Amino acid sequence: MNDHTESEIAMLRNLLVLNRIRILEVLLKDDACVCKMVEILEMKHSLMSHHLKELVDMGYLVERRFLGLAVR
Repeated sequence: MNDHTESEIAMLRNLLVLNRIRILEVLLKDDACVCKMVEILEMKHSLMSHHLKELVDMGYLVERRFLGLAVR
């Protein structure tokens, strides 16, 4: 495999985490702040932050201070 293919496979593995899919489902309906998402998904804040960072790093989310998160 070349580097590009390995990179794509790693990105898909990161995305195919159930919590990240659930986060994207919520954000596809409406923008939300982290506090609201913690409540909706009944997830610890630290775990939510971890998954959100991964989704931002992968380019699926854009962070907007004071306005919450949104799907890119």
